[in-house]
Amino acid sequence: MKKLCITCANQFSVDKGREDIKNCSLDCRRKQESVGKILIKTCQMCNKLFKRPHNVRGAAWDSRRCCSSKCRNVWIVKAEIGFKKGHLPYSDKNRFLIGDTPWNKGLLGRQPWMNTSGLLRKKGKDHLNWRGGVSSLVEKIKSLRKYREWRTSTFKRDNFTCQFCGQKGGTLHADHIKPFSWIMSDNKVTSILKSKKCLELWDISNGRTLCVACHKKTDTYGYRSVR
Repeated sequence: MKKLCITCANQFSVDKGREDIKNCSLDCRRKQESVGKILIKTCQMCNKLFKRPHNVRGAAWDSRRCCSSKCRNVWIVKAEIGFKKGHLPYSDKNRFLIGDTPWNKGLLGRQPWMNTSGLLRKKGKDHLNWRGGVSSLVEKIKSLRKYREWRTSTFKRDNFTCQFCGQKGGTLHADHIKPFSWIMSDNKVTSILKSKKCLELWDISNGRTLCVACHKKTDTYGYRSVR
C-alpha cells in the first residue's frame, strides 16, 4: 500500500495492517512532533540556552528547568523546593555531618521473631485467633513435617496413581489401610511426642494412593472407621 508522508510529502510503502502510519521515517516523525513545541529553553541556574535532548519528550521536557543534573541540584537548594511534599531540600542545615548520631543507632533491625510492625509475634493463648485449643490431636499430627514426608513417599511409591481405578494425577489422597484412629488407640498415642515415636503410624506399607471417589468408597472412610 502506498501513502504520502504528512511531513515531507514523499510517497512510501506501508505493510498490511499498519495503515495508521503517517510518516515515512523516524526523522519525519520527530519533525512532526516538534511542530508548535518549544525546542530551546533557558537554564534557570546558569542562564544558558539548551536544546531538547532526543530522548526527552512530553511531560519530562515540559517540566525541565535546567540544562544538566548539576545545575538542577544547585537550583533545587536555592529555590528551596523539596523533591516531594514534606521532604526537605538538601542544604547545610539538614545534611548529616561527621559526629552526628543517627536516629536508628542501637535499634534492632527486622528479626525473625517480629511481625510486620516490628513487634513480638504472639503464639498460643496470646495470639489474636486463639480459640481455646480446639485443634484435635489428629489435625496436629497431620500438620507435622513427618506426616507430609510419609504422604509424599506413598505417592512416589505408587507413581501418583490410584490403586483402585488407575487414575494418574489429579487430586489424590494418601489413605491408611489400617485406619489412623485405630493405630492411635492401639499404640495409646496421646501426644505429638508419642506419635513421632510410633513406627506403625509412619509405615509406608500401611499406606495406599487413592483418588477422591475411590477413597469415599472404602470401608474406613470418615466415620466408618469408628469401632
